[in-house]
Amino acid sequence: MRAWPLALLPTLAAALVPFASIDCMRPWLETSTHKVVGHEGLLKPRLGTDADPVTLGLMEADDVACVSSLIADAFGGGIEVIDNGGQSWEDKALRGVADVVKTYDSTEYALGLRARCGARLKKPTRVTDPNDRGAVMLIAARPSGTECVAAVELRLRRADGAHPTPLPMLDALRDAFSAKSGAPDRPYISNVCVADACRRRGVAQALMDAAEHLAGPSGWGYDSVFLHVHEENPAALGLYEALAYEKLEALDEAPLRYFYKRLTEYAPSVPDVVAAAGR
Repeated sequence: MRAWPLALLPTLAAALVPFASIDCMRPWLETSTHKVVGHEGLLKPRLGTDADPVTLGLMEADDVACVSSLIADAFGGGIEVIDNGGQSWEDKALRGVADVVKTYDSTEYALGLRARCGARLKKPTRVTDPNDRGAVMLIAARPSGTECVAAVELRLRRADGAHPTPLPMLDALRDAFSAKSGAPDRPYISNVCVADACRRRGVAQALMDAAEHLAGPSGWGYDSVFLHVHEENPAALGLYEALAYEKLEALDEAPLRYFYKRLTEYAPSVPDVVAAAGR
C-alpha cells in the first residue's frame, strides 16, 4: 500500500447504482446479517464517529476513474511519498513523479475495468442478464459523492488455476493455446480493496457477502465462487478464512493461493473442483 499526500488525491465523484434500485439485491439488503446495513442501502462504519456513511452499489461508467484510483492505491506498483510539508525543489519534484506514476497506474486499471465490464457499465441494473458475461464491480462510496472507499469485482472465469489476466481477449488466447481441461466457468472474485480510513469497519465483509449473493441462486444462479490472493497479503488471507473460504492448494502457483466457497449444499466439493481443473 502506498501513502499519498492529501494534495495528490484526486477529487473523483462516485455516482454508482445503489443496491436498493436493483431487483436481485433488494432481498439481500432486507435480510443481510450485517447489522451495519439498512434496507436503504447505507453502511454505517463500526468504528469512529463518521457521520457520512457509505452507499453500497454497482459501478457505472462515470465511476471508473474513481474505482481505478482506489485499485491503483491498493495494488499499483508506484512509489511511497510521505508529505512532511517540504517546499524544496526535491520535495516538489518527488511529488510530481508520484503524481505521474499514480496517474499511469489508474489509467491502466481503468482500461482493464472497461474491457472486463463491457456493456454492464452502461446498463448495470441488468446485472442478471445471462447474455452479458461482463464483469460487475460492487463498490461502496460516500453519499456525498466525494470518495469511493471499497470495491469487489465479480466475473466469470474458468476455475482451472490459471493466472488471471486483465483483458478478456488475453484470457481467450491463453485458453485457446493451453491444454484443455474440464474446468467450468465459475464466479470469480478479485480486486478486493478498501481505503485505509475505512478498514476494519465491516465494509469488505459486506461487499464480499453481496458479491456471493449476486453470484448465487438469487442472482447469476451459480452454486460456488472462487478467488486468488497473494501469499504475502496476510490481511486478505485472514479475511477469506474468516468468511469460510476453503483452500484449493492443488491449484496454487506461487505467489498466488486459490480459495473456494460453496454457496449451496449441492456445490461440488474441493476435490471435485480440483479434478475438473485437471490437477
